[in-house]
Amino acid sequence: MNPETPPTQELPIEAPGTTTAPPSPEHRYRALAGAVRRHEAASSHPAVPRRPVDHALYAVLSDLEASPPGTG
Repeated sequence: MNPETPPTQELPIEAPGTTTAPPSPEHRYRALAGAVRRHEAASSHPAVPRRPVDHALYAVLSDLEASPPGTG
């Protein structure tokens, strides 16, 4: 092994017969929305104004939260 080359990451191997279904689109959407909201809470400060793109992102997120995918 070359000391300058970092080892590759090995992915875990699932046991046969224990396949899990991928998360539903709604579950993935809610996880993403939650991550965005946590980032907003952790990184925003009242003394720092939001950028116009931040206002747009949070407005779209609010609209989507009002009617999540699959309900309309």
